[in-house]
Amino acid sequence: MLDEELPSEQLLGMLKLKWAELEQQMQVEQMRLERLEARIHQMNDQDHPKPYDIVVRETGSQLMAIMHEVVADDDRIQFMFEELERYAVRFHMRADKPPMCVYHDADYRENDIDVEVMVPLKNAIPGADEIRVLELPGIKNAACVVHTGSYATIDQAYNALLRWIEANGYRMAGPVREDYLRYTADGLGFDLPLTYLAKDANSFVTELQLPVEKN
Repeated sequence: MLDEELPSEQLLGMLKLKWAELEQQMQVEQMRLERLEARIHQMNDQDHPKPYDIVVRETGSQLMAIMHEVVADDDRIQFMFEELERYAVRFHMRADKPPMCVYHDADYRENDIDVEVMVPLKNAIPGADEIRVLELPGIKNAACVVHTGSYATIDQAYNALLRWIEANGYRMAGPVREDYLRYTADGLGFDLPLTYLAKDANSFVTELQLPVEKN
């Protein structure tokens, strides 16, 4: 690049592009490290499962910008969130509420995941390409459990929720939702509502919401 005597503006742009690429690689490796750490903890603590409190309650409706795909893994889900956040911010319509995912698979999966990624809006905006804008309906009876900590250990909350449903005479009546009450948004390049942001994975807070009905 130096031999070609590129203009400083072009060189600066190339360096920023490389910085963004390395930043994304670091995030992917960090997620892999968290999964490995979670697996180690799970093997160490399998005889002492973490206690969870489950409640059945009603959830409200919310206007959302939505992307729906069958994705290979969690890395693609992260990319979908970034796309939606940028789109909502472009219209200045990002609501001060947490983002969500709706998982349409009947069981917990780490690959080939049928997922809707959602970002809340204050008012309606136009859809574009793969982005739809619609009202996510509320759930009349949702069995809910709150998980604190990394997403890599969220399967513990799923297992506790499913055991509780079976033990209390309920059955699943729809796809499960993940409501991200505390999450990270580092590296997006713009500010999101501080109400729901956390600096590290140990401070993440996620509520699972599963529609249920009595057997």
